[in-house]
Amino acid sequence: MHRIGAQVSDSMLVTLWLFIGMEGAVVVSGSARHPRDVSRATTAGYLTVLVLYILVSLLPLGVYSSGQVARMPNPSMSVIMEQCFGQGGSIMVNAGVIISVVFAWLVWMIMISQMPLYAARDGIYPRSFLATNRFGAPSTGLVWTAVTCQLLLILCHFVNGDAWDVMISITSVMAMPCYLLCCVYLWKIAVREPPAFPSAAARRRALATGVLGTLFSLFLVYSAGLRYLMMACALYAIGLPLLVVARRQRRPGVPLRQLFSHRGWVVLSLIVVLGVCGLVYTVHGGVFGVA
Repeated sequence: MHRIGAQVSDSMLVTLWLFIGMEGAVVVSGSARHPRDVSRATTAGYLTVLVLYILVSLLPLGVYSSGQVARMPNPSMSVIMEQCFGQGGSIMVNAGVIISVVFAWLVWMIMISQMPLYAARDGIYPRSFLATNRFGAPSTGLVWTAVTCQLLLILCHFVNGDAWDVMISITSVMAMPCYLLCCVYLWKIAVREPPAFPSAAARRRALATGVLGTLFSLFLVYSAGLRYLMMACALYAIGLPLLVVARRQRRPGVPLRQLFSHRGWVVLSLIVVLGVCGLVYTVHGGVFGVA
């Protein structure tokens, strides 16, 4: 039983990464003609991906053992299709991988570039991120998204071990605080603001979703381990100057000490301390080195 629990815990970051982006329709929901299309797209995307992953994971076990599949080079489905259907099966899978990577890159570029635009509208990011091109796309966000992606690709060269697994884990860990805080906030609203829901049943569903989501997010934090949590702390601390600049733009002439409340400065200081500790731990923990 302990072995099964360890396997589930070890696979949680990969599982989370596989389903990151299911909420991507929400990022561009402002451009949707009807709000219901957002929920339909999210639900349809989740179910489609879930079915595909189940099929890809289970169908090979009808022909090969789990050990044989584990020893196959990536993508293992290409090897399986070639052995079962000839070279045409392998070409089909490899072409599918290329299409998947290209569209995944496109979707991620759209999602990540849109987030600073909305954050700038809320005063969390500097006003420079409000810039858009003639198509309505966030021009500043796209530039910085492309620059960040290129820097991460360069950083992969210096990762000790499997760079793919490390980057997947970092991406998953970076998303966990967002999921955790959203679930806690939903829990808070369901408890303290009953009029926000159209019915008592909707409030109970929201409360159950918030509680279960919080517990699941905490389990993800536990599964991540200290290594990736410290790296996430360092990355989050890097973004604090953007918040300070945005707050300064919204409150010009206000002394620096008054930009945030006392509680806000305490939280910011805690993030900085954790970020420094995370940076030191990452540099000296053997995560990066000369490849």
